[in-house]
Amino acid sequence: MVIFLIVYMAYRNGLIAKLKGKNQVLWVLLTLVAFWMFASLGGFIVLQILISTGQINANDYKAASETADKLNDLLTPFLISNPIHIITIMAFGMGGYLLVRYILEKMPNINIPKDNEGVV
Repeated sequence: MVIFLIVYMAYRNGLIAKLKGKNQVLWVLLTLVAFWMFASLGGFIVLQILISTGQINANDYKAASETADKLNDLLTPFLISNPIHIITIMAFGMGGYLLVRYILEKMPNINIPKDNEGVV
């Protein structure tokens, strides 16, 4: 379900870019990268909160960070037990989408001349 939301947001920014006369594919890719970067930032913040509150031991995290499987086994129970963590990460990702959208909307529209203008 989340993938459809991300693709839809990238598609919407692509349409805005086309309206502004910009490269549609470039802005779709920028949206995807911004979403990923901001969601990663949100994940880092959630992880730091879990470590600072003592829910995850920092030594366990260092030991688990050697392989992805160990890290998944350590973090998954904390993310599943409290859905607000996942919502926070997705909200950060949507912030990346909104930043790209804001940049696009501040750009001027292109003026497309109409062929039938002035013809009676």
